Amino acid sequence: MDIKLISVSVIAISVAITPALSNGYGYGRKPLIDLTIEEPGGEAQGYASQFPIYLPQNYGYGYGNKRRKKLPLLTEDGWVLSFRLAAPESIALLSTRLSNAQGGPNYETLVLKDPDGCLDLSHALPTYDGGDFPADLDPIEDDCPAIQDETFMLFNIDYDDTPGVRDNYVFGGCEGPKQERLVDDAYDDIESNVIDFRDSNKAYVIKNPASAFATGSPVGPFTGGPDNGGTEHLDCFGYGSDEDVTSLVVMVNTGAARIFDADLNYDNTRIRNMAGFVSGVTREYLDRNNATTVVAHMPIRRNMLTPLTFFDIDMPVNEFGGDPIPAAFDIWRKIEDGPVETFTITGATTPADVINELIALTPSEFKVEIRAVVVEGDAPEFIDDTNNDGRFTAADLRPKYKLLSKEAVRRINIVTTPSLAEERDPFECPPLNFVDLNGNDEDQFCDDGDGTSRSAVRLPR
Repeated sequence: MDIKLISVSVIAISVAITPALSNGYGYGRKPLIDLTIEEPGGEAQGYASQFPIYLPQNYGYGYGNKRRKKLPLLTEDGWVLSFRLAAPESIALLSTRLSNAQGGPNYETLVLKDPDGCLDLSHALPTYDGGDFPADLDPIEDDCPAIQDETFMLFNIDYDDTPGVRDNYVFGGCEGPKQERLVDDAYDDIESNVIDFRDSNKAYVIKNPASAFATGSPVGPFTGGPDNGGTEHLDCFGYGSDEDVTSLVVMVNTGAARIFDADLNYDNTRIRNMAGFVSGVTREYLDRNNATTVVAHMPIRRNMLTPLTFFDIDMPVNEFGGDPIPAAFDIWRKIEDGPVETFTITGATTPADVINELIALTPSEFKVEIRAVVVEGDAPEFIDDTNNDGRFTAADLRPKYKLLSKEAVRRINIVTTPSLAEERDPFECPPLNFVDLNGNDEDQFCDDGDGTSRSAVRLPR
């Protein structure tokens, strides 16, 4: 295999890989990118031609005569999803450096297709320029035809995006509209209809509605927050398309990726793109399959994949409040957009007993389906159910986007943290969403007075 180095203007390096594809997904039958999703506890997926999508080998269908396997069982957080964007017949990988003389960002270009065999790429620029770097660049090769026919994907080498820590423009590409779209929308703007809740990138609910300080409280994973005058909101981390691998779409129809207002009215016609939670993008010039590969890592943090459970107990649960526990009381529960359920509790005599009842009513294990696809250009902030089939898949993107990959699918069992932990404190409040489910607007909260705990893990078998 020949490796060719090119140094032209601000282009630092070009790696010639193989001849161009004759077809590409969205242009023909063969995808330009082989997309796979990997996580701990499972074999890497592969493409089975008899299926129309990528399926994990441990999902249960099996290939040929392989025995079916169980889904991996993982916790709510502390592990990493990896999205591998492999281009087995890519043309070149180029690194562009504009940070010094021209004040622009550093970025990479993975060239997927070049029908005329002459690399131009003067048009292969990040969406944002802001006047800080040229509107175009010189072609890579001389005397290219006037028509630019390359198919490419832009990305940034960014090893760590951290929620609540400002991202860097030069090395992370986090600037302008790409930065603004990943700043949390403020609840006040949603409440006043400056931003429609269907278009917001942050989910809020009204917790403890009887409290004098009741307002919209964020639910879902921590993402740095809205603009409050600091810099933590400029982290380029949250729901939406990612600034480092802008073509990636990640679909999960659970938790705060779903669309609902602060009163829990759900809109089931769209979900938020979760690609903005990618935290670390790297490249492999040639992987073990001889493909040039972009790898996007997504550390799974608390509340990213967990279904939202809402409770109403109509009383404070306070270890030091001295309020007697009623002989019988009701707990109302709502899991995401499901019905409000009522549970009558008897025999609870202490606040710790009440907490144990709430933990017992919290889902302990659930399945999550993760779908991903690569599109040409910038991915959408939201995925709409364009074919009205009640699901969110790559098919919903086809009306507006050319797909560079087939759809990758991963299904995982997840066990929640409270179900694994035996609290050693006599009374410990878990993070619960207390809302008004029965409409009587009673004050409710949980206060254990400390916030510390020790736990022993009991692994499920």
